[in-house]
Amino acid sequence: MRNGSRFWEQIVDDPHLATRRKRKLERETVGRYSAGMRVLILTLIVFLGLAAGQTVTPTERQAIVAYQLNMPRANSLITTGLALTKYRATIPDFQANPTKYLSMTLSESVAWLEKDPKAMAILKQNGFAARDYMIGFAALSMACTIAAGSPAPDYVASPANVAFAKANPQLLRELLAVLRVDTSKE
Repeated sequence: MRNGSRFWEQIVDDPHLATRRKRKLERETVGRYSAGMRVLILTLIVFLGLAAGQTVTPTERQAIVAYQLNMPRANSLITTGLALTKYRATIPDFQANPTKYLSMTLSESVAWLEKDPKAMAILKQNGFAARDYMIGFAALSMACTIAAGSPAPDYVASPANVAFAKANPQLLRELLAVLRVDTSKE
């Protein structure tokens, strides 16, 4: 028995084997992270409603590029997005047809927000007008998607916003929480 344990101690202490295990673990971790990033990027593209089939006007595109991201703004956009997602999931029409809401263009989303008093209250509580929130959220989402290397040709972002998104990769995971849709009744 003692001989067997000594054998395992030698294997554990072997620097060559430890390096091989470390490299294997790094490959597995990177592989999972990349797959997760691909899922998140696809989710962003589909749920943001600004994918290739959707239209963004030239004025909206210019506003998205001009929007300057920073950490307080990004946190506020995400906090507001979480509150809107929770509220939106309580709307019977959303529960029956979430695709209708998730495939809206930016202009349609702004119009929907402006018509909904509860949504506007959430925006006001967080210091946003409907258009400002949607432009900011689009700027954050697109910058994170571009920073992650997604091939989304219709997405635009300023170099400063892409650099901000690259420097803060956790924002991409936080955006997924905003975009996750739970229509189950509790």
